Amino acid sequence: LLLGALEAVLFSAGDPVPFEKLAEILSVNEQDALLLSQELKSDLAASTRAFEVYLTAEATEALQMNR
Repeated sequence: LLLGALEAVLFSAGDPVPFEKLAEILSVNEQDALLLSQELKSDLAASTRAFEVYLTAEATEALQMNR
């Protein structure tokens, strides 16, 4: 459920979203926001979908890829 919400937030944002903001939106702590972002990144990498999640030290972003 949280991964779906995270995905929706990232794709609608269009820009990197700081983990602090993700934590606030998802009602989790910043560490959990990072862990959810990492899980979503792995899930998308293993799928045939044309998106990936890019993580920095402070934020995460959804990017469309050309496959």
